[in-house]
Amino acid sequence: MVMARPTMSASLCEQMIGRGDRPLPGVVDGPGKETVEQRREAIAASAKPDCLVVDVSGNLGKHKLATAVDVLGGEVSDEIRVRAVKIAKASAVPVSVTEALEQANEELCREKEKAEFRRKLDAERRSRIKPTATYGYQWVSVFAEEYRNYSGAQHAGKARLTERQYAYLKRSGIDPSQMTYWRAVKEIERLSNAPATDKQKWVIAKHGGTVSAGLTKRDASKMIDQLMNKKQKGQQ
Repeated sequence: MVMARPTMSASLCEQMIGRGDRPLPGVVDGPGKETVEQRREAIAASAKPDCLVVDVSGNLGKHKLATAVDVLGGEVSDEIRVRAVKIAKASAVPVSVTEALEQANEELCREKEKAEFRRKLDAERRSRIKPTATYGYQWVSVFAEEYRNYSGAQHAGKARLTERQYAYLKRSGIDPSQMTYWRAVKEIERLSNAPATDKQKWVIAKHGGTVSAGLTKRDASKMIDQLMNKKQKGQQ
């Protein structure tokens, strides 16, 4: 029998081995085969006296076919068996397998009870939380001398472009005097998100910066300011 399916489950590994270890039908059935010795003799004399298992998946390197924990564990889960083995190995003196299984079961039950208690406690705390939220909006531009909050009615009809904003639009070939204020701000935002110019990339590279793919005019302008400030501090 070739075991080609890897598994982390010890019980599944045992099941696969067991499929190959089954005697042929009728070999151990019938009169004169009541004892273990009689059944062994019948298997040895049958057309299938043995079974060769070729493990190409490494399962038997991770699992043992049967241990005292497996035999005495009965119907306990694999989780309890693994915990019992760890308890036995951690003990400095010989440990009863039955006691190790009972201890493992008790430990897992306590851990599950604590986890369930924490889950209920967290759920109760969350149920008492009453979230609140406030919101507002703000026009933000790196070209403005200061951030301006345009959500209030006091700014209606009074907003003006800064000299720097006005000059930026003129350099970009746009006449702000022929545009409304809000249209001019939108145009600045659009231009700022455009790809960085070759000149900006050249300045960044000249001063030791890294030009990344997708660099925008806005980010390039910030990077240039940072490099210039760093250079001035170094000269001081």
